[in-house]
This record gives sequence, C-alpha cells and structure tokens, in this order.
Amino acid sequence: MARSNSVSVDVWQFVRIMVALEKGGRRGGRAGSAYATWRDIWKELDGRLEQLGKSDPVAFADLMMEQQVVLPNASPERLREIVAAIKTVTQDMDGALDRGTGDSGRTADLRFERGALKALARRLTGHDRSPKQAGGDRAPSDKPTGRKPHK
Repeated sequence: MARSNSVSVDVWQFVRIMVALEKGGRRGGRAGSAYATWRDIWKELDGRLEQLGKSDPVAFADLMMEQQVVLPNASPERLREIVAAIKTVTQDMDGALDRGTGDSGRTADLRFERGALKALARRLTGHDRSPKQAGGDRAPSDKPTGRKPHK
C-alpha cells in the first residue's frame, strides 16, 4: 500500500504531466515544485522509455501503458501543480478534437487520454474519493488499480 504522502499515476500520465510542466516553463522549477521534486524520477523514466523505444517496442508499450510510477512527497501544493498541468493538457486535447485529427484512431486515443487525465485530476483533488478516503483514512493513491508500479 502506498504511503499517504505519495501518489501513483500511470506512466503515460506522468509523461504528459512532466512534459506540460516543462513546456510551462517550470523546468528549472523552484525548490519544492512538482517538477523539481520529481525531476530525477522523470529523467530516469524518460531515458528508459527512449531506450526501449529504440530497442523493444513491446517493453516500451508495457512500461508506458501498463505500469505506474509512485511519486513521493505529493504535497497539496504539488498536487495542485499536477492538476493545473492536467488542465492545460486536456484543454490542448479539446482543441485538437475540435479541429479534428483526420484519423479515427488518433481521435479515439485523444478521447481516452483526455477522459483518463480528467479522472486523475478529480482523484487528486479529492472529488473522486470514497467516504473513507475523504475522512483521511487512506490516500487517493491507495485505491487499487491493477497496474504494476514502476521501479
């Protein structure tokens, strides 16, 4: 079970979040920011994904879509940063969907990602928590997901 100050997210979601934080100018990040806190995790994971992308597409897909990353020190401030990054990403996806992608597979992928990211944002803000979680007995990351944590 995850500690109450950590949160688990799908690897692909973490990738989207960290790229959005980089694009948003938070790459240097002030000490304690979400990007600065999880920069080492991000760099290691990004390097691993890049390596697998070149050498093992099956392992790349497994890591990206079937595993999670555990983010320690998930303070309320860092969670707000994540939720803001998710909002930026989903707004970009809304724009792409409004313009049309010209590819039904890409459209379906964007809709899936947008829905999953919005659900993650709700979970992180506590809008998708059970009464037990709302009472503080469990962290949002303690909810079983069936996904394997990335180590």
